[in-house]
Amino acid sequence: MSRTQKYTRHQVLEPYLLLTFLVLFMAQYVTFLSKNHTFSFIWFGLCILLIGIGYAKNRVISLAASLVIIFLFGTTLLINYFVLDQTYPPTFLDLVWFGLFPTSAYAGGLLGEQIRRLYRQYQDIYQSVDELMMIDPVTGLSTEKRFFFDLEEEIQREYRHFIRRQRAGQAVGTWKEQDPKTIPADEHATIMLIKIVHYDEFHSLYGEDWGKQLILAVAEGLHSSLRLSDKKARVDRDCFAVILPETPRDNAVIVQNRLREAMEKFQLQLSQFQMKEVRLTLQFGIATTPHQGDKPQELIEAAKQELRYDLG
Repeated sequence: MSRTQKYTRHQVLEPYLLLTFLVLFMAQYVTFLSKNHTFSFIWFGLCILLIGIGYAKNRVISLAASLVIIFLFGTTLLINYFVLDQTYPPTFLDLVWFGLFPTSAYAGGLLGEQIRRLYRQYQDIYQSVDELMMIDPVTGLSTEKRFFFDLEEEIQREYRHFIRRQRAGQAVGTWKEQDPKTIPADEHATIMLIKIVHYDEFHSLYGEDWGKQLILAVAEGLHSSLRLSDKKARVDRDCFAVILPETPRDNAVIVQNRLREAMEKFQLQLSQFQMKEVRLTLQFGIATTPHQGDKPQELIEAAKQELRYDLG
């Protein structure tokens, strides 16, 4: 949020705060000027109560409460003057309370509504920022945070397939105890980590623009070589991740070879008439449910372990 937006929001809230403080100041001023201080402090407390009701609920409820208080206040004045036979009639300051009660209710209601409106706007902005944090700004792929959520959802989906087979009496034991050769494809979810080797050196040698172009080229290679249902993410500066639903490990190895072949070369334009072909070295790490992990973190750690031993 920019400074201008923050300043504008403070300006929107300030008149309502100013009105509320002005009403409280007037009520306090009338309280100290009144002859009957005992009742005046009660009326001042009721003004604060009306502001609180308006702030917590809304203007309608607080104004309705102010009408009840005005009725009680007027009744008290009449009883004091006619029944108790006080020698002095109601003063101007007593009559001011008739205006302070509804004004307090109205000011508290306005302040509460404005604060709730600003809070809803803040929630909308927070949700928008959270959504933006799920998307990599360079490639448009998912981020590591979104990848983790997608992986968790995919593992749960594959596990539900196993539970249905187990309830039908077609599977015995736990998910991890199933024979990898007989387990159906819809109970496999494979993740693949893809790391660009020597990316930092490439970035230092050719600059940020070409580093960005290289990242975009790899992202484009993922889009062109994988299915639409395969979830793709950029999880680090030089590392990508893919979720391959319903894909056993043997099929994932075929996908890995296809990706390596599709992205082994990168065309670097040094000038308008000079092109240079750069050979990319990619490292892959593969992990498949359920035997390498039935939780997101287990699968990711297994894929990272394999990634470290891949020579590219």
